[in-house]
Amino acid sequence: MSFSKARHKLTGFSLIELLLVLPIIVTLLMLGIVQLAQLINRYQLASDQQSVLDSAYFSRQLSLSSPGNWVLCMSRSATTEQLNCTSQAGKGNTWIVFDDKNDDGKRQADEKISQQWQLRYTDQQLFASGRSGLRFSNSQRSIDSGSILLCHPKLIHGVRVILFQSGSIRLSEDANNNGREDRNGTSLLCGVD
Repeated sequence: MSFSKARHKLTGFSLIELLLVLPIIVTLLMLGIVQLAQLINRYQLASDQQSVLDSAYFSRQLSLSSPGNWVLCMSRSATTEQLNCTSQAGKGNTWIVFDDKNDDGKRQADEKISQQWQLRYTDQQLFASGRSGLRFSNSQRSIDSGSILLCHPKLIHGVRVILFQSGSIRLSEDANNNGREDRNGTSLLCGVD
């Protein structure tokens, strides 16, 4: 009788049971790590999207409160002395707002930068009908309309910040995750022009 009680206390997992369960545990851990990485990538994309959204709102508010020809554009350089607007087809990771005194759409050395934002996680591309920046007027509307596509290098779909001539600014939506913006069908796929 005492032998069976001792035997009962010594029971545990057999080697075969451990060998069967171990791959399942490893698989679940790997899936969790992949999901966590995707979540981090989406949060990084959202962070940069918020920075671009902030820069657009700042530009609009600046044009309402300060006289000037305010331009929001993207630059490849991170040094203040070399901050110039990239071309329409160009890509960059710094956004600047400056007073375009000669109204040529390009930043000259004497044109003051009011604010700059460095994006850390994404590549951006401006779509603005061939212009290198978006201009803002001293009224409730912007002079230009356009959109900014942000792409995280580890995600297939990006997001857009969309600016309208009416002065409104909105974020793209893709509820069905098909890579197209819900309202106008604009592509959100990254790496595809």
